[in-house]
Amino acid sequence: LRDRIAGAIELDAGEIITTTRLDNDDALAPDFVRSMRAVARTCDQRAVILDFTRGLVVDRSHDIVLRRGYYRSAFQTLVERPRRTEEIQTVYRHGHHVLGDYFPYEALDVGKPMWIMNVHGDNVANRAWGFPKVRADPYGELNPLLPRQTPPARDRMLYYACMVLRYLRFSLTSRSYKNRLKSVLRNLYPKR
Repeated sequence: LRDRIAGAIELDAGEIITTTRLDNDDALAPDFVRSMRAVARTCDQRAVILDFTRGLVVDRSHDIVLRRGYYRSAFQTLVERPRRTEEIQTVYRHGHHVLGDYFPYEALDVGKPMWIMNVHGDNVANRAWGFPKVRADPYGELNPLLPRQTPPARDRMLYYACMVLRYLRFSLTSRSYKNRLKSVLRNLYPKR
């Protein structure tokens, strides 16, 4: 995919190329592209990762919506200013969890969710982690993409308790529990 994208682009000198990761079952906020392009124009590095760190996770098996801060999310954008002789990298050059190891990384918090991650039985790696949605309709233009019904409070509380226990078990049984703990703390309060 990366080679196809790179091969289809002809560059003018100094042109900005942005590529954003997006799975076919996830969604971006209506103003994601406009907001990302505005930030990209201000970047003076030749390559940088920009990452909106606030989003929503929808557990489709329970119709639960979670707010999530996600540092090094699956929705990162690589901004490049390649020279004519350079190969375009694209955001698919490396896995999203390690892009910040290869390029300068900038976490962006615009105070609202900028993406929706759908978690369902066919997901390979995604899990439903996050904080409960606190208000009925706080997400404006994203609302049509969210479940229409909210499960009863008792069911939601049971779900959240199970989610916390599942994450604790996962973290403690991981070979790298220190990294898991660091990841939890980093995602609770993503860098601004």
